Amino acid sequence: LTNNIIKKDGTSISDENIKTLIADFFKNYTLKMDIVNGAKDSLNKLSRYYNIIILSNIPHEFYVQRKKALKKNSINYLFISNNGNKGEAVRKITANNTQKCWFIDDSPFQIMSVKKEAPEVETIHLVTNKRLLELMQDEHKISTLQNWKELEKLIISKTKK
Repeated sequence: LTNNIIKKDGTSISDENIKTLIADFFKNYTLKMDIVNGAKDSLNKLSRYYNIIILSNIPHEFYVQRKKALKKNSINYLFISNNGNKGEAVRKITANNTQKCWFIDDSPFQIMSVKKEAPEVETIHLVTNKRLLELMQDEHKISTLQNWKELEKLIISKTKK
């Protein structure tokens, strides 16, 4: 996030302040975060075909709170906290797998990390927040889905082939 969070005066927030802001955000909102519209239903439907693993870059110290928030919303899948690029973690998770695997993320950098480290894994860039989508610059030229229903249909259509 270095140089990507800008104050009203046009100057960027220091890395130290960004870390504090992020820690404060997770401390105050992890248990209150809403589930993205359609995520729960689509995950439930996709779980009929696949094992679901949630790999998140939430800071490790907020793992328990996030797990509670997911459980409160009846999202009961394996949850793993990660730090940094997700490609290596996905490669390790899928190392002995012989079935089709999907990786879904809202960060094009994480998509590219998985494409590099685990090329056999199908990737989907999903951004449901329109404001975030407008801010993203897609230098990787990857296609982006904008809702869970669209994602669900795509995966199921490719599963049934």
